[in-house]
Amino acid sequence: MLAYRITPDNGALTFAGEAALPGSPTHISTDHHGRFVFSASYNQGCVSVTPLHDGLPGETITVVEGLEGCHSANISPDNRTLWVPALKQDRICLFTLSDDGFLSAQEPAEVTTVEGAGPRHMVFHPNQQYGYCVNELNSSIDVWELKDPKGNIECVQTLDMMPPDFSGVRWAADIHITPDGRHLYACDRTASIITVFSVSEDGSVLAVEGYQPTETQPRGFNLDHSGKYLIAAGQKSHHIAVYDIVGEQGLLQEKGRYAVGQGPMWVVVNAH
Repeated sequence: MLAYRITPDNGALTFAGEAALPGSPTHISTDHHGRFVFSASYNQGCVSVTPLHDGLPGETITVVEGLEGCHSANISPDNRTLWVPALKQDRICLFTLSDDGFLSAQEPAEVTTVEGAGPRHMVFHPNQQYGYCVNELNSSIDVWELKDPKGNIECVQTLDMMPPDFSGVRWAADIHITPDGRHLYACDRTASIITVFSVSEDGSVLAVEGYQPTETQPRGFNLDHSGKYLIAAGQKSHHIAVYDIVGEQGLLQEKGRYAVGQGPMWVVVNAH
């Protein structure tokens, strides 16, 4: 893992440090306080925790193995629970994050999807009551109630994200929610679409509002911090497209597209 300093005025990167990881990373993320990096390794089937010191990575302090097809590591809004989808096992493993960066299995230690769903990436509602997981292999979205009145974690909705007439191979990739929790988006690489969802006021129910054609094979996309724009990367088109998020439905209106080099896969928007 490499660390770079970002020049505030122009975004230029300067190498600052590096640290070894236990497996080739498929996805990295940080906790909400910027103290730890979580690395998910699909090929090695593990998740690890690396401490950050003034933004620079140290030696890995925790490794959990046995997570086949580990595709992301997603910290809960309260910064206490790490949700780790294991795509090949149709389960999401739940770990408590200690103050010193160690992971311990929660009770329950996992939640399961339907067989063959392939849980991949997650986001959480700003009210901290619901999480949303995009399933790669059947292109669906699961809505997880983080704690019901009895303290259980429950899947309260599963929604197909593909158009009714779609008959190809399902291959979903990424998922994001607007900062106000009103709109959620997910992409599928075979159809090259971004599905637009409205979110109920309490976060428990999604409804499909539309399907936006986008760049070819959109593996990754993101939203800006205002929730006004969506940026999608086409792995096969070698471009990004920028969209305005418009109206009560949160539909997308293309604003421009830009060449960015070969095979773009992810979009990160720096906070200012």
